[in-house]
Amino acid sequence: MARSTSFVESVQNHARVAATFAYAPVKYTTAAGASEDSDVALAMLPAIYGTMPLDEGNAVVGIGLTTPYGQSMEWGRGGLLDGATPDFAQMMTANIAPSFGVKLSDSVSVGAGLNVMWANLEFKQSLLPPPGVPAPSSRIEFEGDGYSVGGTVGLVWQITDNQRLGVSYRTAADVTVKGDFSIANAPPTLPAVPRSDFETEIKFPAVAAIGYGIQVSDTLRLEADVEWIEHSQNDVMSLDIGVNNPLLAAVLGSADLPQDWDDTWTFGAGADWNCSEEWVLRTGFTWLPTPVPDSTFLPVLTEGDKVVLGVGAGYQSGAHKIDFAYSYSITEDREVTPAENPNPGIAGTYEMEPHLASVTYGYQF
Repeated sequence: MARSTSFVESVQNHARVAATFAYAPVKYTTAAGASEDSDVALAMLPAIYGTMPLDEGNAVVGIGLTTPYGQSMEWGRGGLLDGATPDFAQMMTANIAPSFGVKLSDSVSVGAGLNVMWANLEFKQSLLPPPGVPAPSSRIEFEGDGYSVGGTVGLVWQITDNQRLGVSYRTAADVTVKGDFSIANAPPTLPAVPRSDFETEIKFPAVAAIGYGIQVSDTLRLEADVEWIEHSQNDVMSLDIGVNNPLLAAVLGSADLPQDWDDTWTFGAGADWNCSEEWVLRTGFTWLPTPVPDSTFLPVLTEGDKVVLGVGAGYQSGAHKIDFAYSYSITEDREVTPAENPNPGIAGTYEMEPHLASVTYGYQF
């Protein structure tokens, strides 16, 4: 049976670049049967990694540049949801993670690293005049960015020659976002100036994970993992738009927007098969429950319980390695009713169909 190497022993001088492409259309249908499709664009999420062993392989340093979180959604102006909810929302992140690992014994390795995260948030909404009032709609826009610093720790235990157990914990990250708020065509009945400061906080969850892998033959490996994600810290999102704060009270009723997200548990399993010296084939699935309750669901944050099915392949020739992967999410439709959500303008059914594809190139030197 093939012998699995420990975390530190398996690391060599290695550089890797990756790109993940996301395509996630959403269809909205009202109770009366009218429907609308979201404006969908193909998103690309890049990543870069590098590792270098130290002390004859007893330690390792590494660095990664990733986009761990991100989402973008847009609904057409003048559509079924116009004026009832933000019609555009986008969150972008970038994370720089320098890290260090060390071999404590023949079977145990530990590692730790920093997470220096940048986040950008932007959303837009139309404010429609009351029915029968001959006035143009107003347009409000929020945009800002910010930084936070957190950390990750992990441990790998080589239980036997062919079994491995890993645990990790990533701290929560609270990013204070600062930027600009603007309003165009402000109604004379609303207290507003065209531009003011904008501030809020994005709360990224703490994540604890445990994974187990077993080499069942020379060519076949099986793995399973469980994650706990602390989404419950997203209880309230507070908006501050400076001198325009009275506008929030007039439009939203409050500057504190309830979220009431739930902590979640995710489960996954996978396998890879070395079908030849050059090729490895992979498959797996993950169960991802949504943390967003019906009461705070937003059409620009179309989350639903999903099962993610994935396949992939990797090819290695000498120092060069390339991997491909594709996943499709079987996502439960969201049925939003006025009894569950305080915004009757978004009631209806939301059908989601997320796709992800990625390509990775690695060079060992």
